[in-house]
Parts: sequence; structure tokens; C-alpha cells
Amino acid sequence: MAKRKTFYVTMNVFESGIPLMAKLVLTYLSSCCNKEGTCFPSMATIARKCGICKSSARKGVYALESAGIISIKPSYTTSKNGKRRRQANVFTLHCPTAKNASAPVQQMYSGDARDGEEINNNSNMIMAVPSVGITDREKTELENILDLLHLDLYEDQTFASGINQAVRTMFCSDSITVKGNRIPQGVVRNVLHELTVDHIDYIEKQLQLHEKEIARGESYLISCIYNAPIDCMVNCKQYC
Repeated sequence: MAKRKTFYVTMNVFESGIPLMAKLVLTYLSSCCNKEGTCFPSMATIARKCGICKSSARKGVYALESAGIISIKPSYTTSKNGKRRRQANVFTLHCPTAKNASAPVQQMYSGDARDGEEINNNSNMIMAVPSVGITDREKTELENILDLLHLDLYEDQTFASGINQAVRTMFCSDSITVKGNRIPQGVVRNVLHELTVDHIDYIEKQLQLHEKEIARGESYLISCIYNAPIDCMVNCKQYC
């Protein structure tokens, strides 16, 4: 029978300054690692097992990565038609381990793990496209906004790439139009600085409610992003 590693949660974890939610997530990840010290649960699985929402799970994972306690690597599979599909992230723990520990390893593909959406080359490139026509200081400002959204942790990278591109478009444009109203650049950038993971999760949930195909996808995303801070606050009791 395959073996798994048993991890010690050392005092360093408690002195690292990571939030309580991150410690809870670490406890779950350490319980399902294989003998290589890796595990593959989806964000939905982490959230369900820990009794928290996906947004909190994502924040916990990012806090662990930032503290160097875990590392995260996306995984992909190639379908018969040659398209790449995003799968659950691979988490590697960097904690001390006990010797001679034994237990069954988790299965790579469990029933509650959700495959990611199809990703083509264009959507992969969106995440790496540099911003042009702005100063170095503004580029840093834009990247800081995107870093706080942790888009690399979303299992649906088609959605994450769309958000990435829409935020870049909003930041670099002189103005945007929302519901027929022209919004100047300064106001738009102030809204972008208010964005959090909770707002992006809210947008993702709203998109999942749409049964019909959305025309002019980027324009719709831009409108969703601009309105997210207010819309999410109004409906916060429904979304974590």
C-alpha cells in the first residue's frame, strides 16, 4: 500500500504571523499529502473540508505560500483534440516530517475535484501580456492591484485570464463607459484599488448564474468589475 508523509506543525508556523484560516488550511493539506509531500485538492474541496468559503480558502493558501510554508504549481492535462485543460493545483508542503508514517494516499482524481475550463494559447498569453503606454510607476501600481487578486489560484483560468485582461484595460484606458456613463481614469483606478478576492469571487458567482451566452465579454466584465465593490457589499451576506 502507498504511504504518505506525516507532518509536524512546528512553532515556526505559529510565529509566522499567518492568519488562523491559513493554519486551518495547512492542517487539512498536511492530512492528505502523499509520500512526495504533495496533494491536489481543489479550492472547493479545501473550503468544504475546512468548513469555510472558497474565498477564505484561497486567502489561506496564499498566506501559506507567502510564508514559504507551501509552494503551489498548476497542473494541466491535454485532451485528445490537443487543448490543454487546467486541473487542481499541486500543493507541496515544506514542513518537517515524521519517519515511518503510513496511511493511504489520496486519489489524484476524486469525485469532488472539478476539472478546470479549457485554456487555449491566447488565454494563457493574456496573463503575461505587458502593459504599454504607462510609466514604470504605473506598471508597478497595476501589478500590485493584480497581485492582491490572486488570479493564479483560480481553477477556472479562462475566467481568471478574462479578469486579468479587463483590469489591465480599465487601468490603461483614459476612461470607460458603464451603463452609458463615461467614467474618467482617476475614478476607475480608485475602484481598482478597492478590489479584493471577495469581489472577484462575487463576479464569478454572478457569471455562473447566467444561462445565456454573454455578448461583448470584456465589456461585460469591465462593468462587473467596476460595480463589484458596491454590489458585493450589498449582497455580502450571501457570499461569505
